[in-house]
Amino acid sequence: MTNQNKDLAQSHPEGERTQIELMAGMAGSIAHDFSNWVGIIAGHASSIAENLIPNTRAHREAMAILEATKHAGGLTKRLLSFARSAKGSGEQLIEDVPLQEVVEDAIAIARETFAGGEIRFHFRNRRKTDLVRIDAGQFLEVLLNLFRNAVDAMPDGGSITIDASLRHVEEREYVVLRVRDTGVGIPPDVRKRMFEPFFSTKGDGASLGLGLTVVQNVVESWGGTLKVRSTPGHGASFRVFLPKAKTRKGARPGTREHEIETVLIVDDDEECLARIEEIFSEAGYRTLTAKNGEDALELFRANTGRINLAVIDLVMPGTDGKQVVAQILDTDPTAQIIMTSGFSRDYVRGYLEVGAWGFAQKPVDPERLLSTARRILGQSPAATSPRTG
Repeated sequence: MTNQNKDLAQSHPEGERTQIELMAGMAGSIAHDFSNWVGIIAGHASSIAENLIPNTRAHREAMAILEATKHAGGLTKRLLSFARSAKGSGEQLIEDVPLQEVVEDAIAIARETFAGGEIRFHFRNRRKTDLVRIDAGQFLEVLLNLFRNAVDAMPDGGSITIDASLRHVEEREYVVLRVRDTGVGIPPDVRKRMFEPFFSTKGDGASLGLGLTVVQNVVESWGGTLKVRSTPGHGASFRVFLPKAKTRKGARPGTREHEIETVLIVDDDEECLARIEEIFSEAGYRTLTAKNGEDALELFRANTGRINLAVIDLVMPGTDGKQVVAQILDTDPTAQIIMTSGFSRDYVRGYLEVGAWGFAQKPVDPERLLSTARRILGQSPAATSPRTG
């Protein structure tokens, strides 16, 4: 640690903390306002998209705006969470967090802020369905700290590889996220001290050397741990052990393993069918698929009482979505249905003689589709009349 850093640590610890709290408060205030504006933009863009002809330039641009607001909303949520945790109250927002989403956000931020074009990121072995029990905002900062250190170790460029695996340690299940770089490596004398508060190898006074100390403390506060391996000249590898959440992504609270919901998916477009099937499968649902209306009705009748939700495309050759919905409701008036279409919600509502429980605009947004499914599966069919909406 440099003399300058030592003086700062000894003479201004409270001042440094106060400055961090003020910055966190400012970031939180800005994030709140930004979140409100993003919500307004998303609402108007969604309304515009629903009333435009699909596959036109205007419709594609409206969908691009919605995609951008989705990413902005996710980053804003994590910024708010980090601002809360940095105010010194010791409070954390511990929840079931999708591992892949936070890692991808961290990579995007790192690329734009401190990683130049000479740094390549590789995210492998993505465990899309894994949820970890952590604070999302603090986890984002943990990753950015690790990425920043890796970038510093590769002044001439290199690669950062991230992968995930499952590990059982003393009867607990962890998701292990490994961050590897191709940098200069860590000498043994530095490796012994790298987690000490205020220890820093930077001699320009630019760092108080708190990065890895904070990373270790935060990870341990979740019940996890941090391990490092490095050989000088051969890069470094950090393994972050994160407690695996007990629930599955997409599972409703209280759902037991033998109560997994079954979703029937009907679409004559093979790519759309595969995409929607992937969304539900990765979210923990059991799926049945049909490429036309006739096969769909046969599957529904063969599995009467076992299908919890049907996701049906409106426009199909032969027996179309309108006919499929009518015959399913004739068989089971309480059947729960989501219609999918490139046409607007209003068009679908006017075309159907009988209603469906929900609607998903094509191209489908995974989060919105799953949100609609969870809402429908949480309703009592006997208490509500079928409707499109």
